[in-house]
Amino acid sequence: MIGMTSIEDRLRDALAARAETVRDEGPPPPLPGHPSGHAPRAGRGWRAPVAVAAAIVTVVAGVTLATRTPAEEGPAAHPTLPATPANEGQQPSGLPDNRLRPTLPPIPAGEISPAVEEVWPDAVHRVPDRAPGGQAFDVSVFVDEDTLVGRGMVKARPRTIWSYDLDSRTFTEIAPMTMPGVMNAALAYGEGTLAWSTFHEGAVEIWAVPLTGGTPRRVTTFEAVLIDDTFRGIRLDIAAGQVVWSQEKGGVHRAPLTGGKPETVPGSEMYELLEWPWARSTSEAPGRLLDLRTGEPGELGPEGMTCGVVWCVDAREAVRRDGTGRRELPGLPSLSVPFTMSVVLLDQRLDDGRATVALQELESGRTGLLGFAPTRAGDRAMPTLHVQDDLLWFRQGTETLIINYKGMNR
Repeated sequence: MIGMTSIEDRLRDALAARAETVRDEGPPPPLPGHPSGHAPRAGRGWRAPVAVAAAIVTVVAGVTLATRTPAEEGPAAHPTLPATPANEGQQPSGLPDNRLRPTLPPIPAGEISPAVEEVWPDAVHRVPDRAPGGQAFDVSVFVDEDTLVGRGMVKARPRTIWSYDLDSRTFTEIAPMTMPGVMNAALAYGEGTLAWSTFHEGAVEIWAVPLTGGTPRRVTTFEAVLIDDTFRGIRLDIAAGQVVWSQEKGGVHRAPLTGGKPETVPGSEMYELLEWPWARSTSEAPGRLLDLRTGEPGELGPEGMTCGVVWCVDAREAVRRDGTGRRELPGLPSLSVPFTMSVVLLDQRLDDGRATVALQELESGRTGLLGFAPTRAGDRAMPTLHVQDDLLWFRQGTETLIINYKGMNR
């Protein structure tokens, strides 16, 4: 779920979150000389996956507080990409060594993919990057195909929840955001309700408000799981009248939307929430699915690949969990996890020396161009790409370009 949010912004809030595990010293000061006033977007782990072409900020299930990286899915020993002016010194993808291409096969410049707006005209939208009052509008989630919800940011802190109507091109205020703590995550939506998490004084608080508006209320509070003394966020969803979430360790949990104490979903102790109703094993059979409604296991997926609910990827191919639909990817995946389970970002190298970042929709196999990577000194950098479960967005001047994954097959 677009002047650009920078890596420094995410590091600033990461340090703020870590500081809260020791003592509360208030909001962190801005970095000296830092030009951005936009809020960071985040998923698990405070490390930033950086594509050959662009910085990528990932948000899973809308409301996590860190950056999920392929390294969390892959082996401890990281492979390395072939050195180029564009990727030299960057973090590797984290995909298994025996599946990683030794080189990036060049694509004929004449066969470059059309722009995403040409490939998916019904899925690509442009909206103002500022909400009323000059607040930076950080995109969170489509609540229907014509209505977008996001957070209004002031000095990199959320202040207001706004909806934006794509037809009338108007903003409507839903609720203020005045709760304490660090909250640099997108909003989750379900059953007419918006929910999000904050990290405050060693605890996670989940808040909610009706889509129709009102005063946010605290749904539940629980102790934060710290990894290496760092809070890495939660993955949050709304279903069956409950908020459902998981932290990096400890299973899948739930609490009534009306408020109440957390409880662990039976049988989910060694799983993490993936996409309701599915959770993914974190232990004996990594990637095995569990249906949280029934307790029944799901497909495991091909060995050596990283899987979502439907699709699995490695450094060369994509294939459905059941082994069908196998196809070679026209580029190196920037992320080892297809977050919506139907799209993947690709780094591509052209035979004329240029590099691109493209988006592929795995069901159709169609690929759209997001932009060109800087490969030489003086080349213009791409904007930061904000990759979320249901959408991707980035800023272009005074507008935000948003790709709604659900509109790709219309």
